[in-house]
Amino acid sequence: MKKKFQLTAISVLLCALPAGCSSQQAQEEGKSASEIIDTYVDTLTTAPEKARSAAQKARSLNEAEMKALKELDR
Repeated sequence: MKKKFQLTAISVLLCALPAGCSSQQAQEEGKSASEIIDTYVDTLTTAPEKARSAAQKARSLNEAEMKALKELDR
């Protein structure tokens, strides 16, 4: 059940990310995915703790990917 929620949350965020970025890109450049996720989580009224947990996991994954990319660039 926990994994199902995480997959659902990540799927929703991945679907919302392109729409959010394309409409706000001209207005706000440089907004990271984790900032977008945090903004979305703050608007939730149901299960905010679970959403924050999923957002933290997404942030950790993003940081790990960035670290791996930096290592590859060396």
